[in-house]
Amino acid sequence: MRKIHSACCYEKHDEVFHSSQSHIVVVHNGQLRVQTGDCTLDVVAGCGIYLSQGDYLLEYTPIDGQYTASVIEFDNELVSQLLQKHSDLLMSLPKVENVQSGLFPFTL
Repeated sequence: MRKIHSACCYEKHDEVFHSSQSHIVVVHNGQLRVQTGDCTLDVVAGCGIYLSQGDYLLEYTPIDGQYTASVIEFDNELVSQLLQKHSDLLMSLPKVENVQSGLFPFTL
């Protein structure tokens, strides 16, 4: 793990996000829309998303006047080691028909 930080905004806005590392974003309040060249995913409060390295258009939408999230940045080597070490667990997960550009949403 490289670092953890909080994200907060009070007005709807978007940004182009270039990620050279993997990230997990957990939304606490509001909504995060993540767009790639071929898909769009909405992440609401109480949910999160894993972003592999790449370029994303992120749209932050406050609800009740605020958007808050925790952002965890991972070193790519750590992610590779974790996947190799626990490959047996990964193989037991249900198969996904369509992986969407390195985006993996989840519910807490």
